[in-house]
Amino acid sequence: SARIRARTRITASLASSDGCRPNPPSLIHRVEPRYPSIGRTLHLHGVVQLRATVTREGSISKVTVVDGNPILAREAVQAVRQWRYEPYLLNGQPVEIEVDISVNFTLQR
Repeated sequence: SARIRARTRITASLASSDGCRPNPPSLIHRVEPRYPSIGRTLHLHGVVQLRATVTREGSISKVTVVDGNPILAREAVQAVRQWRYEPYLLNGQPVEIEVDISVNFTLQR
């Protein structure tokens, strides 16, 4: 069987001046990526690294592939575009933020 895990991490762009990194925004709607059938056939697995822009409203406005297999990356991007986050607040105001997302595609034997 196939298993997919995803983890969100905030990029360094919002690290505070004292070096503390803010908590990642809360994911409130997650769509799981499909494991592509060709990926199963070819026994593809591994981590796809994405960078996504979360709008002030919490939707995803842009997703770029940083690293990973292109077949797996296509499925990861399609799923992440549908994710929704709680708006990220900075000084009480919603702000656009970039997040790094790791999607791990693994095949279980």
